[in-house]
Amino acid sequence: MNPFAGSYEAISNNPGRCHSHGSLRRGRDTRAHYKLAILLLMSAALLFSVVPGYAMNPDELSMTRQAAENGSASAQVLLAIAYLNGDAGLIKDGKLAALWFERAALQGSGYAEGRLADLYADGNGVAKNLKIAADWRERAARRGNVDAQFKLGQMYLEGMGVAQDRQRARNWLQSAAEEGNREAAYLLARMYREGLGGPEDQALADHWLYKSALGGYGAAEDTLSWIKSFGHTYDKTVSHEAVRRLAEDGDVEAQYQLGLRCYLGKGGEKRDLPQAVKWFERAAAQGQVMAMRNLAQILGRGEHGLPPDPRAAKAWIERADKAGH
Repeated sequence: MNPFAGSYEAISNNPGRCHSHGSLRRGRDTRAHYKLAILLLMSAALLFSVVPGYAMNPDELSMTRQAAENGSASAQVLLAIAYLNGDAGLIKDGKLAALWFERAALQGSGYAEGRLADLYADGNGVAKNLKIAADWRERAARRGNVDAQFKLGQMYLEGMGVAQDRQRARNWLQSAAEEGNREAAYLLARMYREGLGGPEDQALADHWLYKSALGGYGAAEDTLSWIKSFGHTYDKTVSHEAVRRLAEDGDVEAQYQLGLRCYLGKGGEKRDLPQAVKWFERAAAQGQVMAMRNLAQILGRGEHGLPPDPRAAKAWIERADKAGH
């Protein structure tokens, strides 16, 4: 699909408008149409997230509305965003945002399909319906919408709006991760590590976690030390017995490292999640922020028989944030 389709249709459908009232009108209309073309090109660029958030002014809104009503999918996307954000003096209106996103989606806009799916997932402007959200995300994902691929992968992983299917989850997360989605790479690493949706592959798990961390995803940056503890940088001359002794004596970094080793089953320690939580808690109690964040991740989702504890996870992430990290 050409992402720029529809960018010029409002202009090309009315070629005579610039010639009806003399040269002054022609000049004004030419400038107006030029400005509209720029707006619509910005909408097309928005599909690739290369334009930061842009708020329209009232004049631009008027031109965009006219083009949207004339059938421009790009203008319909811009108008939907304006209603969603309350731009150009509009009152925020999720219902009208959904209306215009759907009009663009029905013309094949993968970006609009993805945004409409988000509205259904959140119940913003439409009744919350995860099944419809999944349907729209599937459409968007198949058009190459990377954000939709990631979110659809999450839905299949967790069985939200669709029957749980970890193999499909892995496939969609793989597609998004290969296009640079850092969160997808992080979840994909977990799936490879735990053998979800396919065989375990520790090398690929390490690869995707590292990719996610290098890309700047916060959760993966916090766990980059996990990768390092695989043997890349930690001092192998320090035995697990020495690390354990230091941890038991109260050394905060040793407690954190021991938690990592227990979590990963590396560095001479067997994989033992309760022990990992125990040592992370001890390190976190002494102010070790990475330990706080790791606890939040583990407790937030629950792993290997450990039940989720969203309240405790929230408390740890709040403590980490207060520490300024």
